[in-house]
Amino acid sequence: MAQMALFEGRGHSIMALSLLFQSSSVSTLLGSYDSSYAYPGTQMAELNGTRGRIVMEDMVGRYAFHEAGSKIGQR
Repeated sequence: MAQMALFEGRGHSIMALSLLFQSSSVSTLLGSYDSSYAYPGTQMAELNGTRGRIVMEDMVGRYAFHEAGSKIGQR
């Protein structure tokens, strides 16, 4: 499923996308050109899986891997 906001004269600038993969995993992607790079956490990607979690923030200015079952993330 995908939804986009259309602003008169500007085109599509906001998008929300939900994906369901054949393996039954799911993904969500949110994007906006209306935000500013100056805002903290504007760019962020988070991946969760059976082996752990990866978080990338601020154009990979910060990266963390959280192994499944571990209470400590690796940066």
